[in-house]
Amino acid sequence: MKNLPAVMITIVLSAFCSCSSGDNVTGTMIGPEGGTVTGAGGVQLQIPAGALDREVEIWIETATGSPAGFNRTGDVYEFGPAGTVFAEPVEVKLPYDESSVQGPESGVRVWWALSMNGDWAPLEGSADTTQNTATGLATHFSFGAPGEPETCQPDCAGRECGPDGCGDTCPPGCGTGETCNQTTGTCECAPDCTNKQCGDDGCGGDCGTCGAGETCNQATGACECAPDCTNKQCGDDGCGGDCGACDAGQLCSPDGACVECLTEADCLFLQLCTDAVCEDAYSAQAPFCDPCYPSGPTVCGGRSNLCLMYHYMDDPFGQVSDYYCAPDCYETGLCPNGFECSAVVTVKQSDLCQSDADCPGGLPCMGTPGEMGFCPCHDTHNPCSANTCLQDSTCGTATGTCQMIDLPCTQDSDCNMCSITGHHCLSDADCRPILCEPHEGQDYGNCVNTKVCGLTQDSHCPAP
Repeated sequence: MKNLPAVMITIVLSAFCSCSSGDNVTGTMIGPEGGTVTGAGGVQLQIPAGALDREVEIWIETATGSPAGFNRTGDVYEFGPAGTVFAEPVEVKLPYDESSVQGPESGVRVWWALSMNGDWAPLEGSADTTQNTATGLATHFSFGAPGEPETCQPDCAGRECGPDGCGDTCPPGCGTGETCNQTTGTCECAPDCTNKQCGDDGCGGDCGTCGAGETCNQATGACECAPDCTNKQCGDDGCGGDCGACDAGQLCSPDGACVECLTEADCLFLQLCTDAVCEDAYSAQAPFCDPCYPSGPTVCGGRSNLCLMYHYMDDPFGQVSDYYCAPDCYETGLCPNGFECSAVVTVKQSDLCQSDADCPGGLPCMGTPGEMGFCPCHDTHNPCSANTCLQDSTCGTATGTCQMIDLPCTQDSDCNMCSITGHHCLSDADCRPILCEPHEGQDYGNCVNTKVCGLTQDSHCPAP
């Protein structure tokens, strides 16, 4: 705050009631050099040099009244002229009655207010407990009196802890593991979940609930992975451990069962993994690796099976036959160990090509440059041929075979067959459409008429 450049003396008699007794008035002329003013009963003003800019008659008068807001420990005084403001703080010294002091005597101060009924507040200062005087620094004239903060009476009826209403707490206070209910003043169990995710909080409650797949370690209060081997013989227990080991020759399934196989690769050659058990795939309807010659649609046990060329001439099977039976896998996609479900494609005579210019719709000619290739299929530019029901063969009553194809028959309809897939049919509706399966990343591909189980690379049929 800036210091006022000059003394301000304003006497407004209507603004402040002096409430003076009319007795014990002392007036002293004080100028810029400062000075001391002493009143009745030991009241004293010490005015420093520079506090006033001209001579002023300073007076101190005993006043009557009952100021509120503090415990008064001596007389009330009015200092005048009223409204005087000092450029430098003046020291006010007031005597007090030690028998009126309720608290520590060192806490007595000079209390100051603009009016008897105004807001009283202590000045910055101290108490001389030997001389029974209180000293404070004031910057303007007001009413003054020695005093101390009002003494508070603690209220701890029915309370064992918490505030006593006077800035302290009620005895005896709470013990270890307890907390104070500030409203009721009673000691209650203090829940303690420090560094705990779960478990007992020490007061009958808990520190949290663990998530799914977790369990609470009651000793540490930590949520830990809960191993789960329900209905499992083997495999992961969900927590980095395992639920057991399978016997030699067994494998652990994804659901934790010890089984003979998971895929055909776990079985012997020509075996299927069916319901986790290895079983021989060979049957009269699926004669895998039987020697054959592509002379008719039933040479390999059924119209859906094909007779494929065998690629190994010098092994025991190749020395006997150039072809082997490859059963159908179009619907299931399943083949025994040593075989894979391979697509059988159809190429129309009109699809043969030697360059891209021979193919419709800008399609490329597939094959080795300079040699005969074929145009790939495309849903709009080069669709696959229709698979229709051929019904022009009749049954030879004397031979019991179809006249145009080598098929047993008892009636003409037994000789009907789909034009591309060779399946038996009664109408076109019985012949599945030939789909154009695109090459990876392309919109053109091959016309796939069926899928059969062909030998995988390096797999050989056994000697017949």
